[in-house]
Amino acid sequence: MTKIFANRRDRLKESLLKDAAGRHGIAIFFSGEADGLGPFAPDPTFFYLTGVAEPRSALAILLTPSKASDMLFLPESNPAGERWTGKTLCAGGLTVAAQPDGARKRAAKITGHGTIAAYHELEAALLRPLREAEILYLDFPKEDARIGLSHLFAERMRLRYPFLEVRHGGRLSGELRRVKDAQELAAMRQAMAITSEAHVAAARAVKPGRFEYELRAEIEYVFTRAGAQSVAFPSIIGSGPNACVLHYEKNARQMRSGELVVCDVGCRKDFYCADVTRTYPVSGRFTRRQAEVYDAVLAAH
Repeated sequence: MTKIFANRRDRLKESLLKDAAGRHGIAIFFSGEADGLGPFAPDPTFFYLTGVAEPRSALAILLTPSKASDMLFLPESNPAGERWTGKTLCAGGLTVAAQPDGARKRAAKITGHGTIAAYHELEAALLRPLREAEILYLDFPKEDARIGLSHLFAERMRLRYPFLEVRHGGRLSGELRRVKDAQELAAMRQAMAITSEAHVAAARAVKPGRFEYELRAEIEYVFTRAGAQSVAFPSIIGSGPNACVLHYEKNARQMRSGELVVCDVGCRKDFYCADVTRTYPVSGRFTRRQAEVYDAVLAAH
């Protein structure tokens, strides 16, 4: 697996070197910060390039006119925190002989990175490269997203290095991610297979008198049993009039005989998502009018 991520980084390095056109530069991709008590999901591009799913991590790619090298920054060791959350992948440190300690060796073996440092050392480690850099590549989220780590980092760097040109590195990584490799295709197919299995369970479980949330429970049980990490988005189970609400998420209504129920669901497997919508008759069979409308929608597709 480490070779897959290394190959992706090598392809990105080629794109960055071409874009920088002989100038010094740095590209940084952040994993993101943990938010509350919910499960952490890393930034998709960071995970695509590293395979690391830890918060407070970053990938830095250093560009010279002729070559590119990378550094991986991981969270510092936190024994107190691990009492609550369990063992995590951390940067470790150096021994008194200035050699990688056990934690850093473990991180290097798992990630395949030869150069690893602690996340809090990021700006200090980049101090000299930033003095030489002419371009800083950052992966900015979409325009309507909230201000994130990349925006804040860019503002600090602009103040310290006013002649530094900031570019959207996500544009280059996004071009690479358009074409899926074998590992990605396998994860996507697995997510689809699990979601299809969940729809089979839903079709069998639909009947008058049951509540929408019961159907959701049947679907998400299949997701969990099959090894999906989470739902791809909040499950939409809309019966009767709720079937016409595009992003209905309450899932609280009792299904009645003669109605239809729309199930718009998908699981997340290894950070790749499925999304499948199907409509079922609550009573087990479509009425003539329901079948006509269903066929009309199917023909439109």
